[in-house]
Amino acid sequence: MNTVQIDGFLISRQWRDRPGGVELVLWATTDSGPLRIVVTGERPVCFVARDAQFDLHEIERRPVALLNFSGDALDALYFDRQDACNRAVSQLKDDGVSLH
Repeated sequence: MNTVQIDGFLISRQWRDRPGGVELVLWATTDSGPLRIVVTGERPVCFVARDAQFDLHEIERRPVALLNFSGDALDALYFDRQDACNRAVSQLKDDGVSLH
């Protein structure tokens, strides 16, 4: 994979579910003109307190080396599709589970 550094200003972002994961499309303005950045194969993620108890499907839950602003350890919740993440976030909020 090649890495190129270009200074610019992000002007838009989009995501869409694809068979191989989520595709992110970013547009930036640079001194050389507009720049389209496409990132493929990503997985949606959100974070919950490590001690949060809930029962949801379509989730891979893993401990990560992150803390919330109160200093509590966090777990990452990974999803295969953004729509599954959105449904889980709604359900967790409805159940009173705080997301970070």
